[in-house]
Amino acid sequence: MRTMVYRRMKTHELNFYVAIDRRWIGSYFLLVAVVFLIGCGQLSEEERQIRRDFPSIPSDMPVKDLGVVEFVSGSSREFEVDSNKQLSVTATEMDDGQMEVKFDYQSTSGNPNGWHYERFTQSSQFRLRSGMRCAPKMGDDVAVVIRPVIVASLSIQTPQ
Repeated sequence: MRTMVYRRMKTHELNFYVAIDRRWIGSYFLLVAVVFLIGCGQLSEEERQIRRDFPSIPSDMPVKDLGVVEFVSGSSREFEVDSNKQLSVTATEMDDGQMEVKFDYQSTSGNPNGWHYERFTQSSQFRLRSGMRCAPKMGDDVAVVIRPVIVASLSIQTPQ
């Protein structure tokens, strides 16, 4: 005959013991594995490819893919990345066939009439060969992926 000795358990000990009952440990493991796999499978194939091509983008940072954007050399294009987040991109053709791309990013948050109001601005510049993509990080807010293409040059002709 087996004699069992019981002692009075504290509430936190009892909750922990019930939570890891050996009969259910396999079910808990399976549930955690399913939740993990579902959570990891939320990326689209395009976003997976972008994150493979640009491993410096943090995994928790959202990505905005603008795709191929056509520019007239020296002119700028405006994009609304998200609400209260604007991006201005200027592409200029260089003499050596490359292009210089300038990004001006601005985001605002908070209540403009209240006490808490923040404005963030960032400027960055890249030199790219034609057809290349770049993915600058705009603060901690978003990474913008763009493939700029210059379709025409803005040339001013002077009268002779």
